This record gives sequence, C-alpha cells and structure tokens, in this order.
Amino acid sequence: MRIYPPVYMVGAGAVMAALDYWAPLARLVPQAWMWTGALPVAVGLGLAAWSALTFRRHRTSVHPFRRADSLVTVGPFAFSRNPIYLGMALVLLGVAVALGTASPVLIIPIFMAVIDRCIIRDEERMLAETFGDTFTAYAARVRRWL
Repeated sequence: MRIYPPVYMVGAGAVMAALDYWAPLARLVPQAWMWTGALPVAVGLGLAAWSALTFRRHRTSVHPFRRADSLVTVGPFAFSRNPIYLGMALVLLGVAVALGTASPVLIIPIFMAVIDRCIIRDEERMLAETFGDTFTAYAARVRRWL
C-alpha cells in the first residue's frame, strides 16, 4: 500500500502535538513568540503551491506514484529537486515553533528521512528510467532538499 506524502506530514504533525502535550522537553520558544511559527508554515505552503503550479504549467502530474510527462527543472525545482517535500518540512517547522518545546523538533528529521526513503527514492528511480541522462545531469546539478 502506498501512502501519499501529505498523510506522512499530517501524521508527523499529530505526533509532534502528542509529544508536546505528553512529553514536552525544554521550552525553545517563549509563549509570546509562538505565533512566529506562522512564518515557516506560510513559506512552506507557498513553496508547495508554487511547485504544484510549476508542475501544472509543464503539464505533468504532481502525483508521486505516476510517471512524469516532463522533467521540471525551473522555478523552485532549480534550487531543490523536491521543493514540495521541503515545503512540508517547513510547515512542520512552523508547527514545532508554534508548539514551542523541543520535543516536536525531533520529528522533523524523522519525517524527512521517511519521505526520502519511502517516496523520493522511488520517484527518482522513475525519473531516471524515464529521462535518463537528462535526469542524471539535473540530479548532479541540483540538491535533493536544498
């Protein structure tokens, strides 16, 4: 069974909230500043939306389990091979800031590792099969995350 990336993000957010409630570590963000978590959430959502629009302009699917019709290397894909997943990680960072304690922060690298192992590697294998040397050159030029 394949799990869509937003499900991983929502699950990670739920685990972050549970950890903050039941096992909070040191407070990292004073309560008066917890609202600043809205900034990485907004940037993350904006990056994901920009990425999805870029896919749409190039008439290829944002669906992670379908073969791409074109290799998109412009817009946000010029600086990250996975800007949608980077956007999701930024949303989780914003949630961690809004929660304010250290325990939610621990989930972000776990989320990134799971996305890398369960989604990105298969996507990149499909892209390499579909686009060959063009993808290989792109992957050598642009980092996976940032």
